[in-house]
Amino acid sequence: MNELLPRLEKIRDTNGATPSPVGLSSGFKDLDERIDGFHPGELIVVAARPSMGKRQFVWQIALHIACELNKPVAYFSTGTSRTFLLRNMTGYAAQLDLHKMWQNELDEQEWQSFTEAAQKIAKSPLIINDSSADPCVIRKEAEWLCESDHAPGLIVVDNIPDRGNTDSAIGRHFSNMSEDIFRIARDNGIPVIALAGASRDVEHRKDKHVMLSDVASADGLEWYADTVISLYRDAVYDPDTEDKDQTRVEILKSFYGRGGSFELFWRDCRQYQDYDQYHASQAES
Repeated sequence: MNELLPRLEKIRDTNGATPSPVGLSSGFKDLDERIDGFHPGELIVVAARPSMGKRQFVWQIALHIACELNKPVAYFSTGTSRTFLLRNMTGYAAQLDLHKMWQNELDEQEWQSFTEAAQKIAKSPLIINDSSADPCVIRKEAEWLCESDHAPGLIVVDNIPDRGNTDSAIGRHFSNMSEDIFRIARDNGIPVIALAGASRDVEHRKDKHVMLSDVASADGLEWYADTVISLYRDAVYDPDTEDKDQTRVEILKSFYGRGGSFELFWRDCRQYQDYDQYHASQAES
């Protein structure tokens, strides 16, 4: 009740206007309006097929919370070294073409943008842990971190393995991963974002938008999740689409807000932008 009543009071005091999120802001206005921000103990799953931009979407949320809100963010990278991950995140924050950066084709102004972004991230409370993909280890290290002086306001786990054969040793090992991630959120009272893939069955349907049943994980991640968000870009399947720079964000499940969908714009194919911000910038230009 101590958590619920302040939220209801805040809604009542807005006199019919859209209230600001009670939970931690994602940096995306349309998302915050629908799920009321990220709440303590909440497990948020972001799922999509490859090339939809889910990782960049989560990077932008993590960097907003760490760099703009100055709240600690713990990012557990299960498949990428922190050096490689941090380089890509910095390039993304600087709004650079990552392919040019990989090929060392940046000009002087772009290198300056990269340096400024790196300095901003260096001063932020962003913690990247790449020590293990073992769910038990991640859970223990997250608990240790939550008890330290650097208790995070948000935890990100990248990436939940696809549902595998539970008869195999690896399959049994990962069979409790979703529960471990769920317990990180609940036991520590901290919102946790987990990235997950989507079933290949999507590719065989005419409608290729991800459904809740398509969320791929070791053991029913969609069941543990409080909020499930999916991303869809038509350009992945149709290169000639008129919506080439548009990404549809769908709320497939939400216990803290409402469902529905909204559009984000993949600004210059480098960063996401809210619908209103995109059109305002287009009008100015």
